[in-house]
Amino acid sequence: KTMVNSMPPSETNRNPQRRKVEGSNLSLIATQKNKQTGVKHAIQKCKRRRDVKFRQKASLLRQYQKTLKREGNVTNTSQLRRRRRNEVLEKQGANETDTGLMKTGNKPSDEAKPSTTAPRQRQPKMDPFKKSLERVQQRREMAIEEKKQRKIKEKQAVQREKQRHRQSKKLRQRTYKGQPVMKHVIGGLLDHIQGDKR
Repeated sequence: KTMVNSMPPSETNRNPQRRKVEGSNLSLIATQKNKQTGVKHAIQKCKRRRDVKFRQKASLLRQYQKTLKREGNVTNTSQLRRRRRNEVLEKQGANETDTGLMKTGNKPSDEAKPSTTAPRQRQPKMDPFKKSLERVQQRREMAIEEKKQRKIKEKQAVQREKQRHRQSKKLRQRTYKGQPVMKHVIGGLLDHIQGDKR
């Protein structure tokens, strides 16, 4: 009994379960910090990915605008808006003159006649896939040509095989005494000589 009382009261009141709880609190705090740093890293990663995508899109847009400029099409959106606005105004002006003539019932005067100049034609839109489509078309044509060549070669190979089979059959023929039939041998030699002359 004296030993237990000789210990300071703070140590006797300590509970091993309490120590576990305190340790778990520390681990909770550590995991929260880890979660926070993990979230920070995830946010940074997301921002980096977004920046990379933005740069890629911007470079593609610059390339597209350069090709449009090279071909003479409008690249600036304000220029495009102005062009559209002018076209709409021209159409409205033409419609107003037509309706004014109908109301008055007069014959059209020289002022109301449309100008003799041809209407401005729009430039055809640039096809961004034109080159790749041409390449695909070329590959298709080449594949078709190769297929035709292959079929021709196969037919020729089959014909050569049949000819060799016929020739070997003739050369294997024997007389009743076991000698080769000379007309087939001489015919084969003549074919070789004529082939060499060509």
